[in-house]
Amino acid sequence: MVETSRPVVLDGVRDLATQFLRAVPKPTQWRTLTLIGSAFPKSMGLIDRESHDLVDRTEWLVWRDDLYARRQSLQRMPTFGDCAIQHPVGVERFDPRIMKASAAVRYALDDEWLLIKGVSTGVTNPSAQFPKLARQIVSGRLSKFYVGASHCAGCDGMSRSAAGAPKLGSAEAWRRLGTIHHLTSTTEQIVRLAWP
Repeated sequence: MVETSRPVVLDGVRDLATQFLRAVPKPTQWRTLTLIGSAFPKSMGLIDRESHDLVDRTEWLVWRDDLYARRQSLQRMPTFGDCAIQHPVGVERFDPRIMKASAAVRYALDDEWLLIKGVSTGVTNPSAQFPKLARQIVSGRLSKFYVGASHCAGCDGMSRSAAGAPKLGSAEAWRRLGTIHHLTSTTEQIVRLAWP
């Protein structure tokens, strides 16, 4: 497991968000006000090969547990925003034609991301790795985290990949499936807050 000092990180992000919102001039006069953050790791290098880990969705935890919880006392409640399952710095300068990455699954949970890592695509072809990783989450040792194929198109694609469906064995396909699941899950979380 990745070692984190959760309370320290949460307190720091909470303080930063509070200071930022205090610095916004005339917050009630803006057409929109959105607070966007990303705690998604800059690199999947923090996960060992052929393993998994959980990483806090810190921006979500701070928005939900601090800002939303005290929305009545704020001059204006900011809309939530994040960078989904990619660090905002992105993957500039990464050329998949000559550089190899490890196959990886990025799966949003309520308070964390489940990160599952295979091996380098230079060692094992991604079309062989992604179905194996899919089986871990759909029906294997990590299935307690899987919300089911009917949850969204992303989860359905993961289920189909685990069953060997074609065209779901690439990093691009899995980034799409994970993003669909993340957006669906986050939208559901916001809806549950607003209309419990």
